[in-house]
Amino acid sequence: RTEALKAGEKAKTLHQFTVNVIGVLGGVLFLLSIVLAYVIRQRMKAKFDQVACLLNQLNENNESLESQVGERTQDLKKALEKADDCSQAKTVFLAKMSHELRTPLNAIIGYSDMLLEDVEDGVLPGSCKADLVNVNNAGNHLLGLISDILDVTRIEAGKIHIELAPINILQMINDVKSLVEHLIIINQNELVINVQSDLEAFIGDEVRIRQIIFNLISNAAKFTTEGTININIQQIQYSGHGRWIEFVVEDTGIGLTPKQIEIIFNDFTQAENDTAIKYGGTGLGLSISKRLCHLMGGDICVRSEYGKGSVFSVVLPSIHDF
Repeated sequence: RTEALKAGEKAKTLHQFTVNVIGVLGGVLFLLSIVLAYVIRQRMKAKFDQVACLLNQLNENNESLESQVGERTQDLKKALEKADDCSQAKTVFLAKMSHELRTPLNAIIGYSDMLLEDVEDGVLPGSCKADLVNVNNAGNHLLGLISDILDVTRIEAGKIHIELAPINILQMINDVKSLVEHLIIINQNELVINVQSDLEAFIGDEVRIRQIIFNLISNAAKFTTEGTININIQQIQYSGHGRWIEFVVEDTGIGLTPKQIEIIFNDFTQAENDTAIKYGGTGLGLSISKRLCHLMGGDICVRSEYGKGSVFSVVLPSIHDF
């Protein structure tokens, strides 16, 4: 019995010890949980503070960026306004200079024409004719140069307006023919004109169309010697709708290489530098022609083979398709 009591006391003591140990461990775990929660909270707070700081920096950077963008935008607007002012000033200057230069040039050309008539009539000696022809040609060349530069400037400034009216195509082509006839004769070329017999009435800007056709025929006459220049005019269906007219100028002249075709419609561009020296010109005619075609809702293209000639095609819509 005594042993049983002792065993019971030991068991009771062990149970109490176990309860005490568990209590201590629970307290320790509780403290550890409090410490861990505090550490986690402090770390989270540090992270939140860091994120908040980054957000503040981002907002500051955004505000700074918006301010810089605003300043740059204002600077760009001012630069564009200044460029527009300069462009306008250039246009006005060229227009005034064109008028100032054209007036004396027209006088020179007019007087040289009158003096050439006097030579033909025998009033002046025939020895003067060559000099008068040189003066007349030089005056016309300068007048053409001034007109080309002014046209480019007007197109860039949006100052050219398309004037629509009914066009007598046959009469217009005959007018162009009379203007280029001397160029055809100089290089001993033959000019052949084919106009579609049942061509319907066409409405467009006759002045600009005549300018384009004159330039193309002049180029063909200049770059062709003892050859043929064919002008074909017909009504076509283009871009799937509407009535269009096509002008095709085909020559048997020097032709173009593929590389030359790529740049032929650029400003101040001729096929080769030697071409400008040999044949003259500013390299603006085809560029102006292409821009005028676009202004009238049409287009111009070329196909050519070097040494065999070139074919320039102009397609323009009637008023119904503008």
